[in-house]
Amino acid sequence: MRYKTVKDILDWTAELHRQLGELAEKAADNPNRDRLKLVVDYLADHEARLKKAILDFEENTSESVLSTWFDRAPDFELPDLNMEAETLANADDIEHAISRVVAFHDQIVGIYNNLAEQTNNEKIRELFESLASLEEHDKLRLVRNAHHLRDM
Repeated sequence: MRYKTVKDILDWTAELHRQLGELAEKAADNPNRDRLKLVVDYLADHEARLKKAILDFEENTSESVLSTWFDRAPDFELPDLNMEAETLANADDIEHAISRVVAFHDQIVGIYNNLAEQTNNEKIRELFESLASLEEHDKLRLVRNAHHLRDM
């Protein structure tokens, strides 16, 4: 485990959402899958909204909180999104595409929950709990809306 600040973690999460949005845009370029295209277009918009929400959290969080260090922050790397783009573009069904994105969101929620449990600082705990809740609610909204698009 490496040392990371709260800002490092928020920046990583925002970057992951940016890359997931780009991944969905690449996957949407497959013209032979109209229904899947609707879903991955929605995924791209969804990820852009989450990235903005995280950046808004960062902007509205005090510098003292953002500069707080975690000595046991989880090591995380951005996933191989080129491989994921290929997987999404060639997904046989909408559920497979959604399950890949949901797995990323679950990873982020896990990181936030882990960090909230580690800290004794109430403001930082509330920040990570709020972010975990945001991710969880958006994940559920994503699944629900993707299923509505699938049923069209």
